[in-house]
Amino acid sequence: MGRRDWRVIVKEAEEIAREYSERYGVAPTLRGIFYILVSKGVISNTRSDYVYLSKVLSKKRYAGEFDPKLIEDRSRRVSVGRESAVLERDIAKARQRLLKEIELSIWFITRFYINPWDDQRRRVIIVLEKDALYPLIDNMVRKITGELVEGERWDEPAYVEEIRVIRGYDSATDIYKLAEKLKKIPHSITPAILLLGDFDPSGEDIVRDFQYRLEMLSTRYDAIFEKVAVTLHQIMELDLPAAPLSQEEVRKMVRDPRYRRYVAKLEEMAEIDKRYRELIERYRRPDGTLAMRVELDALAALKPEYLEKVLAEAIKRHFDAKTYLEKTKPKIEEQERIAKELREELEKEVMRCIESTTSN
Repeated sequence: MGRRDWRVIVKEAEEIAREYSERYGVAPTLRGIFYILVSKGVISNTRSDYVYLSKVLSKKRYAGEFDPKLIEDRSRRVSVGRESAVLERDIAKARQRLLKEIELSIWFITRFYINPWDDQRRRVIIVLEKDALYPLIDNMVRKITGELVEGERWDEPAYVEEIRVIRGYDSATDIYKLAEKLKKIPHSITPAILLLGDFDPSGEDIVRDFQYRLEMLSTRYDAIFEKVAVTLHQIMELDLPAAPLSQEEVRKMVRDPRYRRYVAKLEEMAEIDKRYRELIERYRRPDGTLAMRVELDALAALKPEYLEKVLAEAIKRHFDAKTYLEKTKPKIEEQERIAKELREELEKEVMRCIESTTSN
């Protein structure tokens, strides 16, 4: 690429971030914006361009020339204090508030929830390697689980059992907690573990390591494990870019004790499908090393609709519509009937109380 006009690049980045935020309800990360710019051919897929983009956007945000809300840093947690609340001496407003509270109380008393998963033979747990992508994945799961059966929508999503962020190789403490949870799931129900992570030596080995330790601690050898993203097929189908790698990072990857197993797996897959062979050769360096490293962030930034689609397909594979319609839906309808009758009776009781107070 020739000399870049970073003013144009910043404007393009802002448009990308704004459109992403409006469409998916969460602001993209800096890395997400970087991958989209790379895909558009605006900047190069190099470490230096990533660092410079970070530097430029930081300056623009400090100067008030780039909306800070359009980039989210999900690596930091913040606790928030409470705001003061004061009262006004206004009887009319207080009476309106009282009636509203009565209405809310009736709603709360007659509220019910039957989990659409109650009669299902599977329980879905999503394991996410990247903490920064949790808000996006959480939004996707809520949308997906709002309608797992065509034509059937619920007031609250039929949420999955859990979304667990492991931040690379999961700690012994954390995986022990999940193992204890699996032990409590009846053996008549099969846990389905859906994993989302990078495609690199560590990312691929994390799947093996996670499954091995979880099975060992939980003794649930019936659990289903499936890596949903990123997969070699997705890299080929979507032409996802390799992560920005400096020479030092390449050397670090090659020194990784998992590298040989990773390359062996790639070579094995290349023997199965010549398209994989062509893809792998694109990432082979002159010295013969395979510098192929594709981050989950790239898929989430460049093809969020695709990621949502494969996640939806994976979740729905474990939800049986027939079981829901035959067993669970009748329970929901019965609860709706009871709630309606109770609501009507409570409303009549409130009216009797108001009339009694007024007459006195």
